[in-house]
Amino acid sequence: MQVLFSIVMALVTLGILVTIHEYGHYWVARRCGVRVLRFAVGFGRPLAMRVDRHGTEFALCAIPLGGYVKMLDERDEGQNVTAQNRHESFNAQPVRNKLAIVSAGPAANFLLAILVLFGLFLRGETGIAPVIEVVEPGSVAHDAGLMQGQEVVAVDGTSTQTVSNVRFALLKRLGDTGTIDISVGSALSDLQQTYALPIDRWLGGAEEAPDPIRALGLTLGIPSLQPSIGSLVEGGPAMRAAFEVGDTIIEADGQAISTWSQWVDLVRASPGRSLVVLVERDGQTTELTVVPRSTGTSDAEIGSVGMGVVIPDIREDRIRRQGRNPVEA
Repeated sequence: MQVLFSIVMALVTLGILVTIHEYGHYWVARRCGVRVLRFAVGFGRPLAMRVDRHGTEFALCAIPLGGYVKMLDERDEGQNVTAQNRHESFNAQPVRNKLAIVSAGPAANFLLAILVLFGLFLRGETGIAPVIEVVEPGSVAHDAGLMQGQEVVAVDGTSTQTVSNVRFALLKRLGDTGTIDISVGSALSDLQQTYALPIDRWLGGAEEAPDPIRALGLTLGIPSLQPSIGSLVEGGPAMRAAFEVGDTIIEADGQAISTWSQWVDLVRASPGRSLVVLVERDGQTTELTVVPRSTGTSDAEIGSVGMGVVIPDIREDRIRRQGRNPVEA
């Protein structure tokens, strides 16, 4: 069903692009005084057709893989071009008109692209408010005094309305030495407090793409994920080890597990190593053994077991839409 839907949407999108493209040719041709005999979307047998007062046939054809605009042209032997209507034929037009007509299709598509991009920028994006949910004890954020419940409203003076904004602002500081200024408060108030977090060649030696928010010891936007299994990869290590959707991991390798990130960190650090895991299932404790498969490169192997977490619902007041005015767009 998903494949069929994708095919239909691709054909609809192609149809829109073709229609806009051909309309560009049609519109300029009419403005140049050229008679348009047919405006067709698709090829082959017409499925629907109508004729306007100018005698132009508008047709929707069976093969939705293109389109065309047919103009009066005395080079086409099948057309009845006379001395009286020759001035309406394409080939009788001056070079500037021919160039305008030929260029109008691509120009129409280019204009459409600009309008679509303008609309997307004007619409903005939807994200999650960067409210601090967890501050890891002993982390740089904890030592600086950041607390749960505060909202990050700026990083180094740059406004941050969403978690993504915070992440991008922090990524600009990779490898830096000095301080990162985190301003907290409310996005609806001018009252702010700024914390200076010291960094020294921050994450400069990371072997894989780091999460700069976690590196500071913060969890933003959604509560700390509980170690409950929401999905399993078919044929993956977790499924072969008899894990089930709905299981809650309570202990692994002798360590108590209270958050999903603890479990992920342990799995990533244990490629090819057998892990004894205790899960809670239907009120009972079950012991399972799983061996994370190795992924990545030989220089930086990480473990993976093929499972996903249960994603909690996000409160409505934590959803932010970043709009832009027309000047910004």
